[in-house]
Amino acid sequence: LMQASGRAFKVLIDPELYLAEDFVLLGELHKAPDLAQTMLVVCHNPGLADFAWRVTGSGDLEARKRMELKYPTSGMAVIEFDTPWAQVRWGSGRLERFVTPSTLVEGVDDLD
Repeated sequence: LMQASGRAFKVLIDPELYLAEDFVLLGELHKAPDLAQTMLVVCHNPGLADFAWRVTGSGDLEARKRMELKYPTSGMAVIEFDTPWAQVRWGSGRLERFVTPSTLVEGVDDLD
């Protein structure tokens, strides 16, 4: 990702997040420094899907419906917050986009 973007950024690899539950992910988000404007969280379901659904309270309604129906492998939720990381609460995020394999490749079915 750094090579493709031409930018360098800090990478934190935390094995505890591998199968973390949604509340663990929220706790980790609260630890992020305010200086960090963007974060990419990569982990496994069901924790990530539960986290994305619970932390998102507004935004693209159609994307929220698709995300609730199925958060497939390689899915990505782009969520914005208007507060510092430490103040993020359930329902405080705004879903900007929900990208899945089927939105990128014709003929791929996310429901398989």
